[in-house]
Amino acid sequence: MSTEKSRQSVSILNKVLQVVKQATQKKASGELRLQRGGRQWFIAFHKGKIVYATDNHHRVRRWQRVVRQREVQFVPNGGISPQISLWEYHWLSLGVKAGGIVITTAQAMIEKALWEVLVVATGYADVALSWHKATPEERQQLEQDSDVYLPLESLEPLAKSVLKVHQRLRALDISIDSLDLAPVFKDADWGRKPGSSENTTYIGLVPLLNGRRTTLDVMVTMRQPLPIVAHIMRHLIRKDAVEFCPISDRPLVNLPPFAPNAQNKLNTQSHRGTGTASAARDTSTTALSMVQAAATVDGAGQTSGNDIPLIACVDDSPQVCALMGSIVQQAGYRYVSTQDSVKAVSLLLQEQPDLIFLDLIMPIVNGYEVCKQLRRVKRFKTVPIAILTGNDGAIDRVRAKVVGASDFIAKPIQAERIVASLQKYFAKSKVSANRAAKAASRISGPQVKMFPAGTMGPVETFRELGSPLGRLNGEAAPG
Repeated sequence: MSTEKSRQSVSILNKVLQVVKQATQKKASGELRLQRGGRQWFIAFHKGKIVYATDNHHRVRRWQRVVRQREVQFVPNGGISPQISLWEYHWLSLGVKAGGIVITTAQAMIEKALWEVLVVATGYADVALSWHKATPEERQQLEQDSDVYLPLESLEPLAKSVLKVHQRLRALDISIDSLDLAPVFKDADWGRKPGSSENTTYIGLVPLLNGRRTTLDVMVTMRQPLPIVAHIMRHLIRKDAVEFCPISDRPLVNLPPFAPNAQNKLNTQSHRGTGTASAARDTSTTALSMVQAAATVDGAGQTSGNDIPLIACVDDSPQVCALMGSIVQQAGYRYVSTQDSVKAVSLLLQEQPDLIFLDLIMPIVNGYEVCKQLRRVKRFKTVPIAILTGNDGAIDRVRAKVVGASDFIAKPIQAERIVASLQKYFAKSKVSANRAAKAASRISGPQVKMFPAGTMGPVETFRELGSPLGRLNGEAAPG
């Protein structure tokens, strides 16, 4: 049955690609309609080029998701009239002409919208295709708004991405219908029970799964690929924790500007000894001045402060930051921390740490998102990132691995565990293992125990998790 559905998806996509080819050759203006009952999806063309894709069900929601994914701030003066048949494209065109949207961003927005339409529409076996020529009024409007279109070379990789998503959804037994429905917790107290392994999952999801967002909305809000969101939904479905409800579209109103990540200079905390004193860090101060006591002497002579690995901690708790600073510095390493997850990436880019301890549950921006952003930066592709969390749930481990985490350390933090992580990653550094072990003994007393080789270290698969995500490559949406 799954193979048959796969063939149907390929067949429908091939038909769409064939229409695109014909429209391109004929330089046609109009729209390809995919229809199923009362649902219709539209792929608009102007002179043989794809200019946008939408539907008649959640048209505004789709537009808002596209805008949010690209963090577009441009809003047309006076708003947009719904009387314009292709108002989304008109919005994009105005943004490009005004310099409020760069053309590559506009192209990416068209690609995102088309990806969504193809994922949903071609997921049904009984979709009918038809071509409708543009009316004179539509042609006139398209002529005015002809500044941007989707490059034809984007279509083939986009279609492959859609097929991969269909394969993943079928493997997870997630219905296409659920993508435009709103997931909501059946039990308001699910996951809150003492000792439940679902606590962290619940805390992270309850603000999202409240019946106000579709599954696709949740995907964008979480900033996770659709297969990851689908995996989470499957887990909740198996636990009989959620149900999916119909939800209406939103009204067409001006979207508020989406401010880019704050670029303000970040104040960092420098912890010395076992104290909790903190001060704003002066960028003119050298790293050595922070850790004069951490310099060591090896066989080759005295090291400089810059030879000592720099450890960073991102946690909204000042107590955790202070304790982590005490452990790390007594182990002989340099240390910086911040409690502001919004500005954490800016700090880490400035400080260039060699290992990062990252809290999972933080306000505004959680550890998943910070980790994901860091892994996009070349400097941090291979830097170890250890997730700190008060829960040891399987879903949290899966999500942490997906966004690129190297380790998963349970709270409350214990000196021997932190020092073991330091030894694992910096065994060959000029901070000796003996000194680190003695530091842990001074702090917590017990003998330091190393993690078993390979346990939750930098890996490329999910085999150690026993998760079906072990075969997931993370392809969910273009770029």
